[in-house]
Amino acid sequence: MKQNPMVLRYGAPAPVIDDFLSYSTPECAWERYSLPLGNGFFGANVFGRLATERIQISEPTLANPYYVPKTIPRRRSCASGVNSMAELLFDFDHEGAADYERSLSIDTAVHTVRYNFDGVAYTRECFTSHPDRVFAMKVTADKRGAISFRVLNVIPFLGEYNVEEGDGMGKHGEVHAYGNDLVASGKMDYYGILFENRLRVITDGGEVIADSNSLRVIGADTVVVLFTAATNYELSSRAFTEPDPKKKLFGNPAPTELVSSIIDRAAEKGYDALLKDHLADYTALFGRVRLTLFEDVPTDYTDVLLEKYKAGERSPYLEILLYHYGRYLMISASRTFMPAHLQGIWNAFSDSPWSCGYWHNVNVQMNYWPAFSTNLAETFSAYSEYKNAYMKKAKVYADSIIKEHHSEYYGKDGGNGWVIGTDGHQVSIASDRSAGNLGFTTQLFWEHYLHTM
Repeated sequence: MKQNPMVLRYGAPAPVIDDFLSYSTPECAWERYSLPLGNGFFGANVFGRLATERIQISEPTLANPYYVPKTIPRRRSCASGVNSMAELLFDFDHEGAADYERSLSIDTAVHTVRYNFDGVAYTRECFTSHPDRVFAMKVTADKRGAISFRVLNVIPFLGEYNVEEGDGMGKHGEVHAYGNDLVASGKMDYYGILFENRLRVITDGGEVIADSNSLRVIGADTVVVLFTAATNYELSSRAFTEPDPKKKLFGNPAPTELVSSIIDRAAEKGYDALLKDHLADYTALFGRVRLTLFEDVPTDYTDVLLEKYKAGERSPYLEILLYHYGRYLMISASRTFMPAHLQGIWNAFSDSPWSCGYWHNVNVQMNYWPAFSTNLAETFSAYSEYKNAYMKKAKVYADSIIKEHHSEYYGKDGGNGWVIGTDGHQVSIASDRSAGNLGFTTQLFWEHYLHTM
């Protein structure tokens, strides 16, 4: 039985409401209106706008420690943890376009914007590739020489400190144009996390003009934009056992060579080959499950279907779309690099919700329950690698707990086991005597065994 297309469709761009404000804002445009892409290495939120397109980039290792200063009420104190990597801003100046539609195909993990402006039909297609580790966007028009825009690569939330002066959690960086590339690089101070990202513009026809921190495309027939990002973070047991925050990353060098080589390989490969390999990689996982409870695909946009559903008008299509959307997010967020955190792989803020940590009091577990029951067991390998890295520290915690509270059992029956508390982060885990967190966590591995043997 063939499954109907699974597509999120909207008839308007994401509105400009509160860009760069706190996640606690009720009308958070980033969370409410943008559409997420992800390849496990980084996430991209696409807004589909006409005047200035916004594509926000998240990278899960660009992080400060979880920090709760006494001077800020606890509910507002999550001003730490994962930080936003980049804001890519494309000045198309096409406000007022007609026949607009944006969509995210859950079947292919490809985002598309289509519209007509000043007698020209424009299409913007983009995806994030796991095998090639890039974000790729192709801009086309049905008239030669019709594509012109300016692109900026912005590093958000730069400053000498994060929450309060002297907290040691500053963020520094610069953006420079080199030929057809915009390169952003910098440092998160606390752990000495060095980050870099690179955007490259490739045109068919027209020209590209660079200034100090932006690129301008003039009169192109087709434009391909490639982007990648990385840090010098390395997932290892030392990151968890080393007490000195400045030594947790081994003094790893900046990821300049890695980022440059990724972009060079992707540019040489070309957009069509990148898309082909992305589709093969993604559909090999997503295409394992078909679920059909209806015949016709609704013509209403997704937001309209949702409002009707809230009013009591049931939509089997929307229910199945939600089911597959969960599978889509799982594939997009957890692909052998880092596990899915509290928001998957996405975060637009300096004060990320609950630090975008790995919270083991059921949140991590809720992330990965669908990995097994929806036939995506491979996505759990990212957490398995994270567990292997923190395990040495988890055993140290268990040793200390047994020695302090039940010394008569220390080292008996094969050792003291391991323990993990509620919160985990890129370079730390908590210790906890309560059984709940460890019970929930070990259940993950039991479920993995039951589904994969």
